[in-house]
Amino acid sequence: TSDGPDQSQTVTIIATDAQGLTSTVAFTLVVNNQAPVISMDAVSVTVKEGTAAFMTGTISDAGMDTVTLAASIGTASDNGDGTWTWLFDTNDGPDDSQMVTITAVDSDGAIAQTSFELIVNNAGPVLSFDASSPLLFEGQTATKSGTIADIDGVATLTASQGTIVLNPDGTWTWTDITSTSFEAPPQRVVLTATDQDG
Repeated sequence: TSDGPDQSQTVTIIATDAQGLTSTVAFTLVVNNQAPVISMDAVSVTVKEGTAAFMTGTISDAGMDTVTLAASIGTASDNGDGTWTWLFDTNDGPDDSQMVTITAVDSDGAIAQTSFELIVNNAGPVLSFDASSPLLFEGQTATKSGTIADIDGVATLTASQGTIVLNPDGTWTWTDITSTSFEAPPQRVVLTATDQDG
């Protein structure tokens, strides 16, 4: 048998002797469907937010059934060679972390599932600026500008001194009035960017 329950039927056996006399017996053949068998190549996958998560595995079906794949999140594809591939574009760690279930359903409605853990780590903001240190005279205003980017949004941008303005387009400007004392030593300014995940 190769396809249950489609091959279920009544089977008739007819015996005929040399004189042409016959005897008939019949019975019912019941072919039960078997669910697909699906497995994964790893129990978990770990990525940084903003990157694609990827998982592979194998799938088979004992009969001639067509098997359809579905994923609880992302996209699961049957590669046609006994393997499957799952892809998901992450954008928010750790909030995208979850258990992912791949479901295989054959054309007779039998279901098989496998699950793995998706771990999405948060990626910190990327802060950039011109690293030069301008030489200023006392009383002049020091300025510095740059850009900041984070895939799940920047919550705050602060400076250890001076005033900083964060613009909606991801650019920022820092200003500070220098000391009026000629003997004031050089000062180090620290900018701190914090995303919504802290």
